Amino acid sequence: WRDQIRSVARYSIEGSTLCTGTLIMDVPGSFRPFFLSAAHCEVNADNAPSIVVYWNYEAPQCGQPRAATLTQNQTGAMFRAARAAVDMLLVELDDVPDPAFHVFYSGWDRSGAIPQGSVGIHHPSGHVKSISINDDPLRTSNTCFGNSDIDTHWRVNNWELGTTESGSSGSGLWDIQTKQLVGFLSNGTAACSNRSGFDC
Repeated sequence: WRDQIRSVARYSIEGSTLCTGTLIMDVPGSFRPFFLSAAHCEVNADNAPSIVVYWNYEAPQCGQPRAATLTQNQTGAMFRAARAAVDMLLVELDDVPDPAFHVFYSGWDRSGAIPQGSVGIHHPSGHVKSISINDDPLRTSNTCFGNSDIDTHWRVNNWELGTTESGSSGSGLWDIQTKQLVGFLSNGTAACSNRSGFDC
């Protein structure tokens, strides 16, 4: 997952709210810096210019979080799209990330084929990057926000390795076999205090 890890970043909005997002490739392969996250992180046209994206905020080895730095960052984005019913947010970063950051543009799959397992890469509670692994097939689920939309989300019944937290919102979900992005974290009950919880 070394490539996909490099597409994931922590970001702040107006200096406070922390969420996670993923740099994605567009269909033409233009390398425009589109950044996918969750609408409930409350990015809009007014505050998108205040976004600060922190690349490669991760421990050099497991168990060494204090060695991580926030030095690889960039500021500013343009709001492109949001859809509350499915909790989708798309912004375009003002600048292509610095080549020294070695970012990766994740590919994605909108076929609807059921992944037989999944991986989430995220910044739980805004902390250093983590990876969570689910070995079970995903299933479709109604939105976790309580409206009537049917089968809008994939559901991870529980993570076999790792979990998510507040701050993981908007982070990508990849098919464990194809390594293609199939969704992003919208909501759920999974947490360090609830290791058997689910995510949408």
